[in-house]
Amino acid sequence: MELKGFVFTKGLMIGSVALLSQMFMACSSDSNGPQSPGEEIASRVVTARWVAFDGGGQAVESDSEISDMQACLFEDGVLTKVYRGLSVSGDECTLQVDRTEGNLYMLANTSALVDWDHLQDSGMTEEEWLKTVVALPDSKSAGYAVGSVALETYAGNGGALPLNLKRGMTRLDLKFNVAGTASLSSLTLSGIARSAYLFPQSEGVKTPEGALRADTTLVFDEPLSQDASGVLYLGEQENQGIQVEVVVSFDGESPRRLRKSIEGDLKRNTIYTVTIRKDDIDIVTRPVLDEWEQGSDTELVPL
Repeated sequence: MELKGFVFTKGLMIGSVALLSQMFMACSSDSNGPQSPGEEIASRVVTARWVAFDGGGQAVESDSEISDMQACLFEDGVLTKVYRGLSVSGDECTLQVDRTEGNLYMLANTSALVDWDHLQDSGMTEEEWLKTVVALPDSKSAGYAVGSVALETYAGNGGALPLNLKRGMTRLDLKFNVAGTASLSSLTLSGIARSAYLFPQSEGVKTPEGALRADTTLVFDEPLSQDASGVLYLGEQENQGIQVEVVVSFDGESPRRLRKSIEGDLKRNTIYTVTIRKDDIDIVTRPVLDEWEQGSDTELVPL
């Protein structure tokens, strides 16, 4: 499958050496410095995991794949610690943090989006962190996921603080609902933003100021004739005239070009399903995943 016309850019206390040797952390960090002998350390345990699939949507393996996991801690609104290269077991990661207060952020699949090598020395404030803009590099992967938790909410009962990783991208699926045969050769989305905010914005869906927009075209080497999930992933963005266009043939007839404007903004962690019918096309959003949100419906009609 060829992608043309668009590229997404850019309390546990340690009292002895014997006890220390028995400690286990499912996630490790290269930023943890040595502790003085006999030093007492108050800590928190946080377990981050992707939300589970639920509902009638077809699972896409790449939606839960984690290539890298990083974390950072903000105390009193200032970045104080970065945790690099954390180990992952399945779709979750458990991190022991030697702090009892502050906001911990955990991020999956962001090694190419965030300058982790220089983040520790950046002096970044939490307000600046939450306004981070990223250039998304691959429109055919599920992208990244982020989550945060306040360490002071720790229950103190020995259990780990849960942290849900929410996907930062919108997923596009294709569905065929025709009595005969259909063959879809290409799909185009126009006016898609090349960059997005790393985190959800408090005021709702927002596109970074000055973000460039371009068309995204998928040309299928072998035309699609059956349902397909995760054919395209898009960054969360305000809708500024985004349109969907497909080129499809029914029952071996000449290709038809169908186009329609999408209504509403593109929300992160949301699945949009393009349904191909004999006489028209629908685009609907539905909560296929447990944490994926429901949006509005859009009907496409022939040109």
